[in-house]
Amino acid sequence: MEKGTFEDNPNRKLTNDFILFLRIMAASIPSKSSIEEVYECFEKLGAFNDQYWIQYYCQPYVLASLNKYISNMENEVWERYGNNTNAAEAAHAQANREGKQLKLLTAIMQSDFT
Repeated sequence: MEKGTFEDNPNRKLTNDFILFLRIMAASIPSKSSIEEVYECFEKLGAFNDQYWIQYYCQPYVLASLNKYISNMENEVWERYGNNTNAAEAAHAQANREGKQLKLLTAIMQSDFT
């Protein structure tokens, strides 16, 4: 586990207020229309004094995955993939249905040698 991330202190207790606030802020970050608005969210979170969480999510590579205005990804690409993993899951399901990307033994067992 990386030092300074929110996971490195498992014994700390989060208050119900902080957990609720995290959920609200986390849900709002993708819809923010500027970098400044995203950082304002983190400033508000700072009032709860949970620096582990804030340090983790303020890392550039993590922050870039939360909001399209911070990401270097082209807007067209960002918009194409939405805010969930359904496209990736569907691709895996389709590959399995067609018999592609199978383990060698599974492919041999499913093949038709006639």
